[in-house]
Amino acid sequence: MSAVWYAARAAGLLSYVLLSAGAVLGLLMSRRSSLRWPKFAVEEVHRFVTILTGVFLAIHVGAVLLDSVVPFSVGQVLVPFSASYRPFATGLGTVALELLLAVALTNLVRRRIPHRLWRRAHYLTFGVWLAATVHGALAGTDRHDALFLLLYGGSAAAVAAAAAARFAPENPQRVAIGAAAATAGLVLAMIPQAAPASSASPSFSGDLSATVEQQGQLVSVVGTASGTQQVGFRVDLVVAGNQVQQSELQLRYASGASCRGTVDDVGDTGLSGTCGGRSVEASWSLAGSSVSGRLDVA
Repeated sequence: MSAVWYAARAAGLLSYVLLSAGAVLGLLMSRRSSLRWPKFAVEEVHRFVTILTGVFLAIHVGAVLLDSVVPFSVGQVLVPFSASYRPFATGLGTVALELLLAVALTNLVRRRIPHRLWRRAHYLTFGVWLAATVHGALAGTDRHDALFLLLYGGSAAAVAAAAAARFAPENPQRVAIGAAAATAGLVLAMIPQAAPASSASPSFSGDLSATVEQQGQLVSVVGTASGTQQVGFRVDLVVAGNQVQQSELQLRYASGASCRGTVDDVGDTGLSGTCGGRSVEASWSLAGSSVSGRLDVA
């Protein structure tokens, strides 16, 4: 299920960047004097970016529902703050999703409702963007990655600059630069500091259930362990003959912590290795491609 997790992360970040781009284009359209492109061209780009935002948001939500390491039910996705995993951060993601659906609905019936009502409803986009910003900063598992920080801080700065240029009565460029810097700093400061290695991969003991997958020389053991919390478990081995040439061990905790390590010894009855500064021991029995046993992280 690692591919599902990567899909959820990538689609979530892309949908936020596209949402920010759509907000910037919307602000530029409302300040006509700042536009050099024909209005219809900007509107078409804005419409296309909005559609792409919806597509990647759907992929993000779908992948979150399919992910088994941190399981979400449909009800938890639809009801804000009802999830057990980081309820405040994930709840804001639900709020952003539902507000965006409300805005999309008003766009569909735009010709049937008063323009003033549509315009006021369209301002909900700012609420969508704010909720999505806090959601990603607090819930994103990549929030300490350099690329994430660059894209997130840059997107926040761009929206702040466009909003300041749109509403500032005087010196819009100076106000825009100040707003961009302040907003980027605020968003990056909101992101929790990375935990030290000793606590990034806490001790754990639980029952392991996994499957063996093989593609050519790559053999993977993928599954979950259940104890005080649920831990995603993955081992990738590059095998030549009876020898392991390369190995990688990954643990992903329901709390959001994760680590990558190496395998020291592996066999039909288990493995030993290290991950996040801790020793990892797994004992198992094999039944075809099914694996069942015990995982201990000390």
